Amino acid sequence: MKKVKIILLHGWLFNSLVWTNFRKKLSPEYDIYSPDLPGYGKNPSIHNNIKFLDEYISNINDDCVIVGWSYGGLIAKKCMESNNFIKKIILINSFCLNKTSFISTRSIDLLIKELETDRNKAIKNFIFECCKNSPAPISDMKKINKQMLKTTYPTNEVLINNLEEMKVIASEIDFNNIDYKKICMINGEEDQFSKYNDCKFIRNAKIMRKMGHLPFYSSCDDVIESIKSFL
Repeated sequence: MKKVKIILLHGWLFNSLVWTNFRKKLSPEYDIYSPDLPGYGKNPSIHNNIKFLDEYISNINDDCVIVGWSYGGLIAKKCMESNNFIKKIILINSFCLNKTSFISTRSIDLLIKELETDRNKAIKNFIFECCKNSPAPISDMKKINKQMLKTTYPTNEVLINNLEEMKVIASEIDFNNIDYKKICMINGEEDQFSKYNDCKFIRNAKIMRKMGHLPFYSSCDDVIESIKSFL
């Protein structure tokens, strides 16, 4: 029997290494792909993220499902509007189905300013914010930092370009033309970046109790069960 192809798309700052646990747990049942976006991990290209994902999927040349976390979900949703190979998307702590749930322009501009002023402090603070509301914040922070020691963070140019791109993509998404039957939204109850209340109107929505922004460690098994259930 042909396996469903799943593309795991990471978010801002981190790369495909964050999906290590997901790959291990999903690969027995599905064909798993986890690319690095341009400028992240082992991908030195300077492609536009939407163009990169569109070409990546075209090279697979088969129907697929995208699991997008945070910023990765925003890219997946935008790409779905024009790529017929994408049959379903699963958005984890993403913010692209409702204008009120999108992270504010002011917050993005503040993060850009922090990166320009003190890059290391900005990265450290962002990781802290991602981990602080998880069921095991200290453990999750240690795990994400350990994984990222194996690689390097993107340059400020890449990170700031992505933040600017977030604002552009959000303004271009057609919020009145969304096929909710093809979308599953998984949101952490404790995620401070996206508002879980805004996904309650979605039929295939799952609110994960006690989950913060990171789904990769202490909440991994519960998120994977929700993904399998939707598929």
